[in-house]
Amino acid sequence: MVNPMKGKEILAPPIVLMLLLSSAVIAAPAVSAEDEGLPSSFDQRDLGIVTPPKYQDPWGVCWAFGGISAAETSILSMQGTTWEESGLDLSERHASFFSNNYIDENVWPSQAGEGIHFFGDDPNSPFSGAMPTHFSQLFSSGAGPLYEGYYPYKGKDSLDCLQMLNDPDSSETVLNRLFFGIRGYSIEEIIALCNEELRESLFSYWTDYLGVTFPEGVNAANFTAADIIPTMMAYATELYSEKNQYSMDDDWSIDRSERNYTIGFTMMDGNYMKDTRLLDSGTYLGVDWDAVRDMKSELYQGHGMVLGLCLLNESYNPAYGAAYECRWTWPNHMVQVVGWDDDYPAGNFTWTEGSTEHTPEGNGAWLCKNSWGSETYGYEINGNTYYSDWGIPDGDGKATGFFWVSYYDRTVQFAESLSFTDRLAAEDGMIYLCYDYLPDSYLRSWTDDDVIKTANIFDTYRGKLNAVSVRTFGYDSDVTVKVYLNVRDSPESGILIFKEERNIPYAGIHVLYLDEQMPVRDGQLVSVVVEERSGERYVFGASSTDGEELARSAGSNCYGVAVINEGESFLYRNGAWTDWSVTVAEYLKDDPGKVYDNFSIKVFEVTMTHEETDHTYGGTLAVIIALGAVAMMFVNRKR
Repeated sequence: MVNPMKGKEILAPPIVLMLLLSSAVIAAPAVSAEDEGLPSSFDQRDLGIVTPPKYQDPWGVCWAFGGISAAETSILSMQGTTWEESGLDLSERHASFFSNNYIDENVWPSQAGEGIHFFGDDPNSPFSGAMPTHFSQLFSSGAGPLYEGYYPYKGKDSLDCLQMLNDPDSSETVLNRLFFGIRGYSIEEIIALCNEELRESLFSYWTDYLGVTFPEGVNAANFTAADIIPTMMAYATELYSEKNQYSMDDDWSIDRSERNYTIGFTMMDGNYMKDTRLLDSGTYLGVDWDAVRDMKSELYQGHGMVLGLCLLNESYNPAYGAAYECRWTWPNHMVQVVGWDDDYPAGNFTWTEGSTEHTPEGNGAWLCKNSWGSETYGYEINGNTYYSDWGIPDGDGKATGFFWVSYYDRTVQFAESLSFTDRLAAEDGMIYLCYDYLPDSYLRSWTDDDVIKTANIFDTYRGKLNAVSVRTFGYDSDVTVKVYLNVRDSPESGILIFKEERNIPYAGIHVLYLDEQMPVRDGQLVSVVVEERSGERYVFGASSTDGEELARSAGSNCYGVAVINEGESFLYRNGAWTDWSVTVAEYLKDDPGKVYDNFSIKVFEVTMTHEETDHTYGGTLAVIIALGAVAMMFVNRKR
C-alpha cells in the first residue's frame, strides 16, 4: 500500500526534507498496441489501472481531478501494478493550487514571481478554472504529482458544511454561500440591499433551480429573513446530510515553498491529441476516425487520458449514463477517458429539445470517469461516508460515477494522453533545470519556410546529464534535438555531446533520454537546441497570457507574470541566434499587454553517487531536497 506522509522535518534553511514512497510494487502484465489490432471495445478498468471516482465539490477544479486521475492510471500502468494492490491516490489539491500560482525564490530565485497571480487576497483563488493543459505543464516543470495523504482535498481546519451548519456561529455563513453567494454581509443586510429585479432573480433561483418550497404566502415580493431562513436551514441540512462537502470558507492554500516536491514519478509525455471532430470554419462535418484511432491506441497502451466536453442536464440520459451534446458550445467540464465501445447504441443518447429529438449519427462512445462521486465507492468527509447517485448504473442499480460520451458529441476536445516514468528519479538522484513556469492561456506558435531553432542555456551542477524535455507544436513533426557542453557565446558554440532525430506524432511535452549519462561539474554551461519541422515548415512556440493591465481591463480575476532574463532562451531565425528576451521585447510593441515565457526546454541531471556527494540516507526511505538557493531538485533513494 502507498503510505501517507508521516510528517515534514525542517533540517536547516533552505533545505526541506519530505518522506517518500518506500514500498515495492507488484508486477502485472502490460498491454501493447504495437503487435495487436485494436478491439471494438476496451476498458482500462479491466486492467485494474483506473482509480475510483472522487467528489470535486466544493471547487470547480474538474480539470485537476481529470488530470490527476489520468496520472494515476498512467503510473499504475507504468509500474505494472493495480489500484487494489497499491492503493494509489494522488493529490488534486496540490495540482490545483500550484497550477494556478506563481513560484517564489525557494524554487528558483532568478524566476521568482513567474506564473499566475490573482487580484485580491483570497487564499483560495487558485481553486478555480484553468486551461486544460495546466496540470500537465505543472507536472513537466518538476512539481508533483504527490500523494493525497500529503495534501488532502480539504482546508487546513477540515471544516465541512454540515458541521458548520450545526454551529450557530457559522450556520449563516453556509446559508449565505448556498443561497446568495455574497460574502461579508448578513442575510438581513443582503435582503435590504435587493431591488425588485434581484429579489425576483433570487427567488426564482431558489424555487426553480434548487427546488426549495417556501411556506404558503412567501413570494419574491415579500420575503424577509425571518420567512426564509428556517426553510433554508431545513433544505441545507437535508442536502449536506446526504452529500456533505468540505467548506469553501476554510483556507485551502499551501505554502509556495512546497511546490516542487515529488514522489519520484516524472511525466514522460503529455500528448495533445488531435481533435476528433472534423470542422470547417466552425461547422461540424463529422468524426475524424484517424484521430479516434490515435486516442484508442494511447488508451490501449495503458496511458492516462483526459477529455473536455460540455456536460448539461438536458443532454445527459441518467438511465444509461449517456451524454451527447449536438449543439455548438464551449466545453464546461473535463473528465478522464478510460475506454471505448464502437457498438454502444446511438439510441441510448436520444434526448428531446422542444419538439426536436436529438440522436447521434451512429453508434460508438467513449467510456469516461467523472468527478461527481458515485454510489459504488462513496467519498469520505471527516470520517463519514457519503454517496452520489450519478453515472452508469451497475448490476445492483447503483450509480458508478462512470458515463458514456458519444463519438459524435459536438463539444469533445482538448484530449491529452499522459505517460510517466520513474527512471529520472533513480538511485543517484535528480537535478531539474527549467525556466518556463508560466502556464499558457494562449499557446503562441510561429512557422517559417526557413530554418528555425530554439535553445535554452543552463548552468549545470555537479552530476550527470541524463535527459532533456522539449515541447512540440505540430503533429507528425520531425524533431532534431542537440545538446552542447561548455557553451560560450551562442547555443551551438560548445561540444556536441548528444544528437537525436525523431518523428514525434503529437504536439505536447516529451522527455528524451541521452544515449549515456554525461558527467558535469558546477558551473559548466549546457545548451539544448531544438529544431521542429511540421509538414514543409519549421515551427516554434511559447506560452503566453494576459499581463496585469490587460487582464484587469478585461475583467479577469487573474493575470500572468513571465520572467525572461538575458542569456536563458535563444531563437535562431534568418540565419542568426538572437536572445529571446530581445525578440519578445519586439513582439510586445505590436502586442502590448501580453506576456511571453521562456522556451519549454528542460534538462535532467542525475546526482553523483552517495559516496561522491557525501549525502547519507538511512533505511528504505526516499528523500526530496528542495534547495531554495540553487535552481535544482535532488531525489535520492537507497534500498
